[in-house]
Amino acid sequence: MYSTLVDWYHMAAKYSQMNEAFKVGTLHAHDKSFKVISAEWVNEISGYAYIFKHIPTGARLMWFACDDNNRSFAIAFKTPPADDTGVFHILEHSVLCGSDAYPVKEPFVN
Repeated sequence: MYSTLVDWYHMAAKYSQMNEAFKVGTLHAHDKSFKVISAEWVNEISGYAYIFKHIPTGARLMWFACDDNNRSFAIAFKTPPADDTGVFHILEHSVLCGSDAYPVKEPFVN
């Protein structure tokens, strides 16, 4: 029990300092091209979720500051269609349905 409390205290102190370093509306300390848009504690990860904005491009970055060793990243772009015919959705299914050489019906499910 004592070690759990000590661990919690150190974690809280660490993230408290981190939250002080990344105040909403300020520029990132090491890279002034990023502005802190939001900072919010997330109970499920026992850490903070930060959203930064890259000032030159307007790109947004979300960073989860927590002690989880699993690492991942994703890059996403908005690709709004020119109309509502659904052509791109049909193409998506056509491409991902496989072929004679690659007989896979649901590549992201298997």
